[in-house]
Amino acid sequence: LCGSSITRFAFFVKDKNRCVDNAEYKVMRCEECGVGFTLPKLSAQELSRYYTNEYYSLDGNMKLEAATRPHNQTRVEKIRRFVREGKLLDVGAGTGMFLKTAKENGFDAEGLEISADAAAFGNATWGLNIRQGNLHETSLPPECYDVVTLGHVLEHLHKPHDAISRLHSILKRGGLLVVAVPNFASMQAALFGSHWFHLDVPRHLFHYTPANINALVEGKGFTVVGINYFSAEHNWAGFLGSVMKLSRPGETFPHKFARKVFGVPVERALSYGESALKRGGTFEVYAIKQ
Repeated sequence: LCGSSITRFAFFVKDKNRCVDNAEYKVMRCEECGVGFTLPKLSAQELSRYYTNEYYSLDGNMKLEAATRPHNQTRVEKIRRFVREGKLLDVGAGTGMFLKTAKENGFDAEGLEISADAAAFGNATWGLNIRQGNLHETSLPPECYDVVTLGHVLEHLHKPHDAISRLHSILKRGGLLVVAVPNFASMQAALFGSHWFHLDVPRHLFHYTPANINALVEGKGFTVVGINYFSAEHNWAGFLGSVMKLSRPGETFPHKFARKVFGVPVERALSYGESALKRGGTFEVYAIKQ
């Protein structure tokens, strides 16, 4: 990320979340900027089989949208501290659950999503405007958007420098960039190492810290105006998903009981604690185009 060639091995890790295959990957860490990266770095074509319809929760999307609506409303309210209204682009929109909430709150909202099935589902189900395509090849008008959001997307992209430059070009002057990613410098990342839920290899190509995200966006002409270390949607899941399956086909009653009665409350409490120490399992950066 910073151009240094001084790296060190962190650990071996497998795709424990989706279990698409049993391949083993290496996570390396840059000694200069602290970013982690997954090796081998698979091509877009090779990665496509790791993004199934199950990944986008197409079968249970209606139920999931209702469950995540409060979290998406919180995200919109945080955005409105900086930009009250205007044209919003959600990159990596999925089926458009966040986009739906942004639209309901008065934003002229549209999305960009690489999965044709997810984009089609969101457009047909919620009446949204989600274009199918990727950030680098899709035609987007310059200096058009008031807000651009990437909710857990940047870690999936092969060329983060190019991505942030592209987003800078399509934002209006004074426009807001919002980037949310897992926190490689979090307490849960340090505690669980190769078993950390939010590593999610091989889909996550990079593993970011607040320091290197700040350096990346400020190097592209943004000013960081805020950072949030707490996510009621993602942080507790990083703890619980590292020690047990969050859900699984044919889940037994004892597993479900332990997960819901003991696991969720304990991990929620832990996530509050690490966030208070500015070491939350995920973080969200707010940056203004200069």
